[in-house]
Amino acid sequence: RRCSRSHPRKFGDHIGERGAMPKILVCGDVGGNLPELYKRVAAINAKNGPFDCLFCVGEFFASAEMGGEEEGDQQPNFMDQDPLKDYAKGIQKAPVRTYFICGKEWGPRLDQSSTYQEVAPDIFFLGSHGIREVEGMRVAFLSGKFPLHAAGALETMQAQEVVKAHSPEKPVDLFLSAQWASGVHNMLQGAPPPDVGEKELCKVGSSAVTLAAKRLAPRYHLAAGEGAFYERVPYMNPPAGGGGQGVAHPTRFIALARVANPNKKNRWLYAASVTPVAGMDAQQLAQAPPNATPSPFIAPAPSLSSTFAG
Repeated sequence: RRCSRSHPRKFGDHIGERGAMPKILVCGDVGGNLPELYKRVAAINAKNGPFDCLFCVGEFFASAEMGGEEEGDQQPNFMDQDPLKDYAKGIQKAPVRTYFICGKEWGPRLDQSSTYQEVAPDIFFLGSHGIREVEGMRVAFLSGKFPLHAAGALETMQAQEVVKAHSPEKPVDLFLSAQWASGVHNMLQGAPPPDVGEKELCKVGSSAVTLAAKRLAPRYHLAAGEGAFYERVPYMNPPAGGGGQGVAHPTRFIALARVANPNKKNRWLYAASVTPVAGMDAQQLAQAPPNATPSPFIAPAPSLSSTFAG
């Protein structure tokens, strides 16, 4: 059954009081398919909730590439439709307070200059880029699609502005992006690499997202855009990574697939209980998982043998 492939996986910390841990849901590319998304979210919320909110990463609106591109995929394409119309009119209602970002498409109500706003009751657009307090968590976000090798002020401007808005004294809990960080598959140290089908891993994601992820050093980086589910083994940020409190700490990168996709392996919904970093001390923040790797975005120092070779 379709719903079986969307059973949420759980991640999170079990530190601190239960009441201080927001329960959240995260989904991948919605592609305008709000009915299917909210049908599943409502069922999960009734069974395992209540959840405080839902975050949507990747393409919230439909794009020309979405819908029916996979063998056996009967999902309709929602291009040229306004998925928010019935929700804005009050005909339909979001089962859980929803926060979303955009990818390549901005829908009929938004554009790249749009800022934080409630586009329908309990459905909020976070904005093109920035950092906000959401449900007690510090959430960084980067809408838009960027080139693989983003270069120059124009292509990296939004990522740079997110970084400038970040303060090490206020660490980031979640970083939401519409694309993967390029190079996130590096330094796996034997852990399984992501399965992105026929795509080459070196051509996945964008360096603009990498720039933000490296400097923000979020505790969780949640992304979409590649049509695949991937939960990377945690990686450690160096103290200078900008994550906060001057201590090395882990980041967990989790990529989600498209909502209602037919591939059982490509999960598109995730459940989480997250202890906000504001309620953690340096020792808790720095706790390293046993399988943690070095940061995939920082080249290892050359060995003496390679330094003096040749």
